[in-house]
Amino acid sequence: MTALTVIVVNWNTQALLRRCLWSAQAAIAEVLPDDAQILVVDNASTDGSAAMVAAEFPDVDLLACATNLGFAAANNRAIQASKSQWLLLLNSDAEIGGDALRRLVECGAQQQRAAIVGCRLGNPDGSFQAAGNAFPSPASTIGEAWGIMPWLTQNPYYPSDPPWRASASGVRDWIGGACLLVRRAAIDEVGLLDERFFMNAEEMDWCYRMAQRGWQAWYVADAAVVHVGGASADRRTARQRMRLYEGKCRFVEKHYGRMAGGIVRLNFRVASLVKAGAYSLAYLVTRRECLSVLAASHWPAAWTRKWA
Repeated sequence: MTALTVIVVNWNTQALLRRCLWSAQAAIAEVLPDDAQILVVDNASTDGSAAMVAAEFPDVDLLACATNLGFAAANNRAIQASKSQWLLLLNSDAEIGGDALRRLVECGAQQQRAAIVGCRLGNPDGSFQAAGNAFPSPASTIGEAWGIMPWLTQNPYYPSDPPWRASASGVRDWIGGACLLVRRAAIDEVGLLDERFFMNAEEMDWCYRMAQRGWQAWYVADAAVVHVGGASADRRTARQRMRLYEGKCRFVEKHYGRMAGGIVRLNFRVASLVKAGAYSLAYLVTRRECLSVLAASHWPAAWTRKWA
């Protein structure tokens, strides 16, 4: 059994995947040179990603899927195929350094109830992107639909902790899935990622289930990872917006009940209808193309019967 398996799920991000694997190999060579592996799960990419991995990274294990399984299911396939004590779930649009990997591993070793260890995410220009998060409630999810939570919490980075609260390591409710170190023993007890979450909120649900069993999610402030964000899914598109909403609604329904989930789902539809109308009207007045794009991303969320 190896100490660590780095799992990278990819869908049409060949150039970013190459940089991700370079960073992972360098970090492993520095921290665990003889006791780690890298496993790439390619979700039926059409940009030659799988061929690139096979040709340029012969030491990386490749699992090529015939269809796009989604983030949760693809990670589960890799978790089941590996036998290591720790799994590092790393987005294909993220780059990890040796210092970050070492700090994550050290935290996991020191905190025996740490099921998940996450890090500070930064943008490619070095600016702050995200840190730890608090679990949402039905009320906060309703507020998110209208974009008022950053105002109510005085936190423009909501739902993430803002930079001024992200400088201290410690237990958080949940941590974004761009770079997560996960303990095998906790997975064995709690279970794999819920594959009903295709791409959004699956890590939040995982952390919630871990917490219910007494496990912890630890945030390591001095472990920083560069994350492009949205490389596999442009959040301005209607499809990705509906996936995002579906994940949030599914989380509320699963943990707060069907009635709460239904209310949250209806609220997202109403908010999308209002926003689509407002953006369309603003476009007619200003002729700014970006407003037309935003309107087009909201209309389907209002009237499409099933988002997922």
